[in-house]
Amino acid sequence: FGVGDFGDGAQAQNLSSPHGKLHRILNDGAPHPTNWGQTNPDTLPSIVAYGLGNPNTLYWDDQSDLLVISDASGVGGEAASAADELHMYERGGQNFGWPACVGSCDTVDPQGVCGCSVVSPPLYSYQDGPAGVQAVVGLMRMRDGDYPTFLDGSFLFIDYFSGEVKFVLLGDQLFVSGVFTLAWGLSRPALIAQAPSGVVVVVLRDGSLFHLRYANALANPSVTSLKASTVSPALDEVVQFNVSATPPQNNPNATLSYTWWFGDGSSSITTIPFTQHQYQDLGLAHASVVVSVQGESSLGIPSHALEIQVGPTVQVTIDTPLNQSSFQVGDVLSLQGHATFLETRLSTESLAWSIEFVVNNDVAYATDYVVGTDVTVLDTAQYNYNHQGSTFYRITLTATSFVGTHASAQVTVEPQRVVVRVETEPRGFIVLLDGERYAAPVSQSHFADTQHVVEATPEVCSNGLRYRFSGWNGEAIANRDTEATTFIVSDSGAVLVAQYVAIDTCGEPVREGLRLHLGVDDNTVLVQDDNKVSLWLDVSGYKHHFPQLDERESPSFIPSNPSTTPF
Repeated sequence: FGVGDFGDGAQAQNLSSPHGKLHRILNDGAPHPTNWGQTNPDTLPSIVAYGLGNPNTLYWDDQSDLLVISDASGVGGEAASAADELHMYERGGQNFGWPACVGSCDTVDPQGVCGCSVVSPPLYSYQDGPAGVQAVVGLMRMRDGDYPTFLDGSFLFIDYFSGEVKFVLLGDQLFVSGVFTLAWGLSRPALIAQAPSGVVVVVLRDGSLFHLRYANALANPSVTSLKASTVSPALDEVVQFNVSATPPQNNPNATLSYTWWFGDGSSSITTIPFTQHQYQDLGLAHASVVVSVQGESSLGIPSHALEIQVGPTVQVTIDTPLNQSSFQVGDVLSLQGHATFLETRLSTESLAWSIEFVVNNDVAYATDYVVGTDVTVLDTAQYNYNHQGSTFYRITLTATSFVGTHASAQVTVEPQRVVVRVETEPRGFIVLLDGERYAAPVSQSHFADTQHVVEATPEVCSNGLRYRFSGWNGEAIANRDTEATTFIVSDSGAVLVAQYVAIDTCGEPVREGLRLHLGVDDNTVLVQDDNKVSLWLDVSGYKHHFPQLDERESPSFIPSNPSTTPF
């Protein structure tokens, strides 16, 4: 939840004050144990981010795990350049800049008060009017519904005073590729949301409710893709842009108009689906195009934007650990890296680390970004993960230059594997390892310091002898005397031996010279209700059956384990 600055902008930067902050607590009111404020000195433990003025709306998109904050800190012109802002929460300790910084961050002096290495620029800055009479209220993210597909994934918000519903179109890397008006004429709107049916509704302060219906779907062109000949051009290099678009369904012969936005303050209009542009300044630009029907007032359809990084690329190196190196579960790994731009080493404030724990190609856990340092650690024992299956840590170091361009380096490290071997003495008996059945000996590759379950067969008949399990030999075994037990794999692996002792003879009778073989199944033994055997068939082939027996001499049948009783 967000708390405003209480009319005092300086409190937004005061980490001992709750005002102007984003907080996270548990259901019982206690601060979340992994909050940034729990580990940052002189900081309230409930704080996860700061530098907010009036965070009037927080929107959580559960499909993408994105938290977006609408901050009306600029209303009234307290800052030098007042503006409402949409912020994206990305990591613990994020500074959104209020009260000194509104609308953007400083790329010229990235280490300054409003430098891009110090504060997080807004996802979108909505400049207030001359009298400061515009305000963002309500926030939602469009998901499907009976609307054009280009709206899917965009954020919708309402301008309270103008009564307009606007949508923020996002590019693939969550940068804004355009802001457009979708509806208008709403008086004192308070809330915008999408119903489970997919319909977008707006609630006014007088309690009225409106459905937003898209009325001109057939009258607008559609945009499929936008491509560039390069997304990392040198200064003054010619970049060719091409867009794929089709005319409206109800006017397939219409002439289309293309309004190109190159992201550096320049634009152009063409009637052909391609153009060229040369970038004159180093830095980051977001290029997009709006396609409309020439000579008509129908809604122009924007493309998704392309991120263009102009000039030399940022060079990022992770020095340690090495890519595809291994560790033992419980190790604390030192992470160290650096980055250069224009042959100059970037400051540590421009660096950000992220760590993901991956299980069978799915991200099971991701840490908040660790920013402003070239050295950090990964404690592999911190989260007590089960390292079964395919598991590894993915470590990413991202660097942002003073002109806004960025790049990343990535390495993976996986737990060290050792050999686990299970044997039986004598050899060849059946064992279960982690629930799977094997004929011993069996060898597998596992991670050190992980727990497994092994189980021996209680009794085995082999080569005419009956063997009974007597115990386990090996290290780190929880219970040596039971057939089923757990064990911990050491750094050097594990060898477990199930010991057996011979207790009797067993197996099929000798066939040579056989004259009598009394079977023990239901087809060869007839038993009365009192368990007295009345008929016992000879299965040797010589028909030496025991006929009706004298009751005084008839044996009693005790069905303890007839299928393994030798005769």
